[in-house]
Amino acid sequence: MAHFITDACVGCTMCLKECPTDAIAGATKLLHVIEESLCIDCGICANVCPVKAIINPAGEIVEKNKIRKDRPKVTVDQENCTGCIACVDFCPYDALEMMAIGDDLTMHLSSIVAHVIEDKCVGCGICTEACIKEVIFFRPEEVALYESDLIGSST
Repeated sequence: MAHFITDACVGCTMCLKECPTDAIAGATKLLHVIEESLCIDCGICANVCPVKAIINPAGEIVEKNKIRKDRPKVTVDQENCTGCIACVDFCPYDALEMMAIGDDLTMHLSSIVAHVIEDKCVGCGICTEACIKEVIFFRPEEVALYESDLIGSST
């Protein structure tokens, strides 16, 4: 029996991206499914699921090795953001919003930029893929710190 994705799935695609056997199918913001014949029960999908929507063959929610809130958050280079809103449209957590910058006298279309709502961001990175200008990114130093913490906690 394979792992199973429950209705709590928000369609973030984290499990789909991490599955080593490509056993998971689904589109952004839609419920994903696991193909039983391809699943090897490695548990990677459950470990990366930010909403605990994956249960193991015993019917138990698999606890993560690292709390999702500890993951690095994305950063927006607001000086180069064009305000296209692709990131806002693609984020399954509604963790991005458009925000006006500058004063009222100089407002124009390019003054509306993406802004990360930190307490909603789970670090899935979907917005980084959606951004055509590549102005949404993870800070390398935060990623390195997170990865070193993961390695340290697994020993």
